[in-house]
Amino acid sequence: MKPLASVWGALLNGCRTHKNVELGELAVKNLLELEKGNDDEEEAALVQLSNIYLNVQRNAEASKTRQMIGQRGIRKAPGCSVLEVDGNVSKFVSGDMSHPKLLQIHTMIHLLSVDALQIL
Repeated sequence: MKPLASVWGALLNGCRTHKNVELGELAVKNLLELEKGNDDEEEAALVQLSNIYLNVQRNAEASKTRQMIGQRGIRKAPGCSVLEVDGNVSKFVSGDMSHPKLLQIHTMIHLLSVDALQIL
């Protein structure tokens, strides 16, 4: 019986925790086979492998792994947040600069950051 992707994913997570590069590489190889065509899962596996490399100071391998993500054409959906204030719902997408109150939002974030730093 062959292990499912969830088993390889759990093993990969353990490899990151315990800095086991060789077993992590094996887990990623199997995950990429099982998740072929699922960009989100492929990217997640490769990012975890890159993080394992970084944790053991193998920066060149980490860089190659990140480049592999780009070469495979894997595109991550941008992060998104939704906020409701006084019944008004606003959606914020990472990198989006089109919100009509962008300047006011950035000003408020800056003020909140300054206040938070003063508390520390």
